[in-house]
Amino acid sequence: MAGERRYKVIDGPVGIRAEPDGQRLGEQLTQGAEITVLGEPVEKGGYVWVQHGRGWSAARNSEGDDVFMLDITDRPANAPRIFRVWAQNISVRNAPNGLRTGQKLFRPAEIKVDPTSRTEAGGYVWWKHDLGWSAECSTNGREIFMKEVFDVSPAALGIAPPQRVELPAHYKSKLLMQCAQPTKVRAQPSTDPRGFIIIQLKRGKVLEVDMDTVREADGYYWARHDLGWSAIQSLDGKTVFLAEPGTIPGLPYIGPNGPRVEDLPGRGVLVTRLPVDLNDIQWFQYYGNNMWAYTQGRAYGYDRYSQGLHGGLDFGNNQRPGIRVYAGIAGEYVKTEYPSKNNTRVVLKNGPYTFIYQHITSARPFSKGQAITPDTVVAEVEHESINGGWNHLHFEVRFGDDWIINPLLLMTDALKQQLFARFLPDKPNQNYKQTDSTLNFFYKSARWSRWCAPLDQPMIKLAGPCVGPRYELGEEAGA
Repeated sequence: MAGERRYKVIDGPVGIRAEPDGQRLGEQLTQGAEITVLGEPVEKGGYVWVQHGRGWSAARNSEGDDVFMLDITDRPANAPRIFRVWAQNISVRNAPNGLRTGQKLFRPAEIKVDPTSRTEAGGYVWWKHDLGWSAECSTNGREIFMKEVFDVSPAALGIAPPQRVELPAHYKSKLLMQCAQPTKVRAQPSTDPRGFIIIQLKRGKVLEVDMDTVREADGYYWARHDLGWSAIQSLDGKTVFLAEPGTIPGLPYIGPNGPRVEDLPGRGVLVTRLPVDLNDIQWFQYYGNNMWAYTQGRAYGYDRYSQGLHGGLDFGNNQRPGIRVYAGIAGEYVKTEYPSKNNTRVVLKNGPYTFIYQHITSARPFSKGQAITPDTVVAEVEHESINGGWNHLHFEVRFGDDWIINPLLLMTDALKQQLFARFLPDKPNQNYKQTDSTLNFFYKSARWSRWCAPLDQPMIKLAGPCVGPRYELGEEAGA
């Protein structure tokens, strides 16, 4: 039939849709499948689509850095074929589905196969090579052992070279850069599918990028960072993956000290109810530079995860069990964890924020993704505390994957004022005793006057270097 072309799935499985960029049909083309394509490709929604007997599928994205299928119509039947080992290791047989020879092929070895040797046997697709026979995949495409190697460079795909846009002149040395969209980290600066993809970073992630490593490859500017290589942007500037914090629409600025307070979404409105009723709070601890962090932070692991500071608000009650814990926010349920005895925690989500409710008991059952309201009871305060009788809810808020923020920043003014009036933050330092715990808040001295008010606290970097008076004044600093 005129206009028919042959395509092969080289990076599957590939979904099938009713029309280009249309509704998913719930079917897939498996890895290695060869299909007959009708008519001309159609570009829509950032992808190039082809029509086949079961619907429409994406052959690649518009930029050509993600290629799922290739046109093999004009490839001769006896053209050389090279496969790359995709599994950790695969066996070599003496015949299709035959006896193992004792030899193995290891990832990422490349082997040249006899192009006419393709054989289906025992539920697998087999190819002959110099050492024997090895399986490419299962016939249903669910198990993949080798992938055929193709040239998927823009030139080979017929993509016109982009009109070059130079990177800004100040892109030198090491710069903080933020992901403008989900961004792949690769082992090498290349879109070649033979190169390993290490991880995909979420939109908003901040990296320190070494701009002195910038190079061009496959239509993109690339640079190295601590996790590997990522594309900065396409050479024509139309597709941007990494940009300077504060320049990406819809994303708050995040610098070396974390997000700016004024840029926080939901600031002053997101937390509309205290997670523990005010009348049920016997004692309280503020976030950041408090006396507990100064005197006990090392013993309780603060130095490992919260820079030596207190990573949340503590709502304490040592008098009775059954103190209810409320969500305080509108969000969705993520999970309940049990890291150790008497240390259960519930995790909720709202936009870029993760809310953690720790040292709780009687966690209520929810389904993943279930909607939560501020008045939802999520648990009760643990009354058999691992902290020597200091029974309390630890309420922590994380922004993205890297930062812990002061929960007070998201509370309404009315809630903040209730806490400030009940637990006066300007009380003097005292020995940290249960009987006078309401007096022990921020560490301050003649030598230390930073972070001594509830809202005057730093953003805390998860597992970042320790800061605060214990480290800046020395362990022997007095109260």
